[in-house]
Amino acid sequence: MVGGQLFTYCLGPYVSVSIFNFVSAIFPALFLILFTLLGEETPYYYIRIGEYKLAKETLKKFRSTANDEELEIENDLSMIQRKMEEQSKGTLLDIFRSKGLIKALIMAEGLLLLQQLTGVNAVLFYSQTIFSETVSGIDAEVCSIIIGAVHFVCSFIAPLILDRLNRTFLLLVSTIGLMACETLLGVYSYLKHHGENVDSWSFLPIITLTLYMIFFMAGMGPMPWFILAEIFPVRLKTIVSSSVACTNWMLGFFVTKYFGDMKDAIGLAQSFWIFAGCCALGALFIKFYVIETRGKSLEEIQDILNK
Repeated sequence: MVGGQLFTYCLGPYVSVSIFNFVSAIFPALFLILFTLLGEETPYYYIRIGEYKLAKETLKKFRSTANDEELEIENDLSMIQRKMEEQSKGTLLDIFRSKGLIKALIMAEGLLLLQQLTGVNAVLFYSQTIFSETVSGIDAEVCSIIIGAVHFVCSFIAPLILDRLNRTFLLLVSTIGLMACETLLGVYSYLKHHGENVDSWSFLPIITLTLYMIFFMAGMGPMPWFILAEIFPVRLKTIVSSSVACTNWMLGFFVTKYFGDMKDAIGLAQSFWIFAGCCALGALFIKFYVIETRGKSLEEIQDILNK
């Protein structure tokens, strides 16, 4: 997805809509063709339809067929069956029968709603508009490409550091950093809009939004999804992940759709200050409600949440 955004920034401003759509359609078409020709059904699928033998053959394709690995393959298949049975037993109502699971749901929903309220979709999808209103001397298209490139590079670096530091520490640093960047950008935009001479600070928007993407990818980008995967039992993960992701992307849709209207109604500076305020509230939520999950088992996490 991040690579697709960078591709859009690089190509979109320089070609017509029809050419852009045609080129963009090539990639899913190639994926569909290659996946159809080369793709394999998963062991999960074969077990679900009762084809245990085909599931075993699929696992063997990813291993050697030596006899000493037969037992390992059987163990893997048994584990898959157990997980599927556990997943089929859970319902969304089960969450409300446990104090710990209710707290886990609030924590997951809060973090993923906060992820959108940081304004990341406004920055990503309105970057050219933002730069055209704030930057002088550099093309808005070039600035957007720089932001997309930073986002792309950080997506590779983030996994290397995410498991080395505490989750809550990274989330706090991320939200405070995002708040600072949006506050500064808001101040710059406010001064420029009111006729102040800010030419000597014309580099500030590109610097603040570059730092914004770094702070986002260091915490609020990936970390809510990490925590979501750690705080629920297997039988509830699928249904909870689906419902939480749905609310996350619904809010993302509204932020993306109405940011332009909000900017026109109250101004770019005020819009970023609202996002900065959400980050400030989010930092308080993380500090006083979100628990540390790094290095803890599900049982330990649930024990903490049940207190």
